[in-house]
Amino acid sequence: MFEVFLAGAPAVVAVFLTHGLTGLREKSAESRRMRRDVSEELLAPLNEIRRMVDRSESLSVAPAEIVELLEAWEIAWQKHEGALPRRYRHIRNSVADALGTHFGPIGACNRLPSAAEYEVLPLNLSWWQRADDYLSYLARRLFEWGHAGSKAGHLSALGFDAWLELREEATRTAC
Repeated sequence: MFEVFLAGAPAVVAVFLTHGLTGLREKSAESRRMRRDVSEELLAPLNEIRRMVDRSESLSVAPAEIVELLEAWEIAWQKHEGALPRRYRHIRNSVADALGTHFGPIGACNRLPSAAEYEVLPLNLSWWQRADDYLSYLARRLFEWGHAGSKAGHLSALGFDAWLELREEATRTAC
């Protein structure tokens, strides 16, 4: 009887290992799908905001357009914030900070609804460039996180202030 048990033991172990590994692969694949979906659903409104910022270098932007795009961004953010790692949770505020430096208070109307009443500030090319560059950086980081596979846990994105500080430091060092 004991010999029968020993003869069947490797097969039982193999079944358990195969089942366990299959479960891990499925969980990993589901996690990758979730990150990709969250990334894409956040990137859609963020890229619309980026296009508006890009256009604003040469064309004026109506306050209503800023409010509308930030409302779409806020809806996507509220839907997916919980799925993001902690080190990405600043993104909502960082987008508002970047837009606020370029457009003025109205750029933060997703955080401060009363800011929607403000007019758009006149173009300042220096702050336009910073906002444009930061939003491009942020979009790249979100895309990388959404498509990184097993490396996703090691990725992060700097907040606007930290990114700006590094950028300014690099500019001073280069001079």
